[in-house]
Amino acid sequence: MTAGAEDTTSLLRELLRWQRAVATPQVRATIDGSLGSASQRRAYDAANGQRSLAELADLAGVSTAAVGKWSKRWRQLGIASLSPEGRLEHLGDLDSFGLNITPAGGVEQD
Repeated sequence: MTAGAEDTTSLLRELLRWQRAVATPQVRATIDGSLGSASQRRAYDAANGQRSLAELADLAGVSTAAVGKWSKRWRQLGIASLSPEGRLEHLGDLDSFGLNITPAGGVEQD
């Protein structure tokens, strides 16, 4: 790698660190507010781009249709996307955002 490319890579890494620091609280709040039940949180947390919607539904104990509906909403909110294989992929697991499977306050809503 040339010196110019190394400088560019270093600058991009620094910009990414700053962007994460600024965006993480907002992303955390969006994720926390969007996952109103433990079932939604289990499905979201397991959505690592490797599992099918049916597998996520089994893990969450809900129907595939429910996970499909949640998936669409999460993608619209920008907290999930489709992997190159077409599988749901979260921005990060709940732990990486300091969130638990049980919603704050223990109140669940689907």
